[in-house]
Amino acid sequence: MWQWLNRNAAAIEALSSVAGVAITGALLWITSRYVRLTKILTEVATAQRKSQQDADEIRSRELHNNISRLWTGRAVGALQDNRRPAGAS
Repeated sequence: MWQWLNRNAAAIEALSSVAGVAITGALLWITSRYVRLTKILTEVATAQRKSQQDADEIRSRELHNNISRLWTGRAVGALQDNRRPAGAS
């Protein structure tokens, strides 16, 4: 076996080099796919966060409006109660 390896050392080195280049190419392809997928995931996460912020802002405005209506209603009700004659229900 050692004799065969010695006789074919150049061919074995050439095959090893080709295998190294092929593996490097495969890793380059995998890495480029990973980068593209990561970019897509980042864009989706950013859009999702923006959508959530928009929804939170809308909920906050609705809550503020509801509180304002409650306070305004109470103020109007209190004014109407003060204008009623005593003993009137």
